[in-house]
Amino acid sequence: MIMQLTRKPFTEVTIHAFARLGDWEEIPPTTNYVNQGIRFRRPYGGGFETITYWFLSKRQTIRTYLPDHPKHGPGQMHSTEALTRDELRRMFVEETGPGTGLRLHTKNKRRRDNAL
Repeated sequence: MIMQLTRKPFTEVTIHAFARLGDWEEIPPTTNYVNQGIRFRRPYGGGFETITYWFLSKRQTIRTYLPDHPKHGPGQMHSTEALTRDELRRMFVEETGPGTGLRLHTKNKRRRDNAL
């Protein structure tokens, strides 16, 4: 059985633990986690890849940004539904590469836009 995040979300402490394992640096919110989600960044492809997780929201969506994707260039992805706990853990812990880290292939992610 796959556990959806909406049934048992990760706590802030767990999110920070995963972020440390993946060498992520938190981007402090200018308002609060409810509005902006919890945001992290780490060096990737001559810039910074970022992940934003709205862990306090009802839908618990994720937004990722890669400064340089091999096929699509820079751009964002946004989950349309909550990811599984394992998918989210892997996005934080794994190094980004083909099908891993922020390029993890999930059925709930879709290309949102190219950010130039």
